[in-house]
Amino acid sequence: MLSIVLPVKDEPFLPQILQQIETFIQQPHEVLVQTEKGLGYAVSQGIKRSKGELIVILDGDGSHNPKNIPFMTTYIDKYINGYDIVVGSRYNGGLTYDSFSRKVISRIYCKFAQVLFGLNVKDNMSGFFAAKRSVFEKYPIKNKGYKILLELLVHSKGDLKTMEYPIVFEQRKLGKSKADLNQGIETLGFMIKLFMEKYMWKKPK
Repeated sequence: MLSIVLPVKDEPFLPQILQQIETFIQQPHEVLVQTEKGLGYAVSQGIKRSKGELIVILDGDGSHNPKNIPFMTTYIDKYINGYDIVVGSRYNGGLTYDSFSRKVISRIYCKFAQVLFGLNVKDNMSGFFAAKRSVFEKYPIKNKGYKILLELLVHSKGDLKTMEYPIVFEQRKLGKSKADLNQGIETLGFMIKLFMEKYMWKKPK
């Protein structure tokens, strides 16, 4: 079974997203709409409730098109030695129709994280990705805020077989974006925290 986790908060486009999922997903699946505060916490709660061996995370504002899900999951469960994570990528063959300022900031942050942590994933802060359940079991989400994918990539230390599937990142369909200066500062702080955990804080023996 495929589990689709949708962390949402006051998303007026949610009914359309749910309809699109039913249109494009033919395999047995479940949709878990999580409304808990904090994206990371909402996703972790959705994963706990889920039953599928494959889990997909995407936003509920219409920027991530569910039509990509069957293609992304194919690279995990249909191929010999399939991937552990497939990222819906704006920056590796994909496109983004976000505002100019958000494009620039997103690019800078992704590139910064790529260099800082030695990652080979260009869109390492994507909010749209598919992964095996075993990934979340081995590397449980600790971050209650944003950038779950980045946390997984950093904590796994290159242990996960990852690919980027090109997508078109669309502008949100309805409602107001929650991205602001505070979120940018939080993201930068989170990257510094991950860096400290990986390189400077020694784990007790």
